[in-house]
Amino acid sequence: MDWLDTRFADCLHFATHRRQPGEPYEPAIVNTTIYALPGEPQGPYQYARWANPTWTALEEVLSLLEDAETLIFPSGMAAVAAVLYSQLRPGDQVLLPSDGYYTVRTAAEQFLAPMGVRVRTCATAAVEREPLDGLKIVWVETPSNPRSVRTRPAHCWWWTTRR
Repeated sequence: MDWLDTRFADCLHFATHRRQPGEPYEPAIVNTTIYALPGEPQGPYQYARWANPTWTALEEVLSLLEDAETLIFPSGMAAVAAVLYSQLRPGDQVLLPSDGYYTVRTAAEQFLAPMGVRVRTCATAAVEREPLDGLKIVWVETPSNPRSVRTRPAHCWWWTTRR
């Protein structure tokens, strides 16, 4: 088996060793937002926007598939905010797609720019021609939203690390 076949097989059999007789083969999807926690809330699952068993199962399998730590967010904008606000500081520059998800640009212009972050934009198709000098983050969406312009993430990584 090649690397991809092995990774796929590992994902299929990931939790086999943890299953007890009578348990479902795959974990059930948990579609609740709150949990019964009398008194002072304690435990791994308190409110679904923080964590839930479905996310835990997905994070475990994605970690195996990607061979890296993973973290699931309750929304795309939560993920965007976590990356941009944790990495950008006053004086930093970020390049965002002008044809990408509108709310990413709006949030950057309304919240990051007043903090002293310089926000630059360009079309997804033009990102490879954009100067990289001084950029802390090059944000690429693929496919872009809403126009579905496609980019190759591996190529973008190569391009940004070689210039």
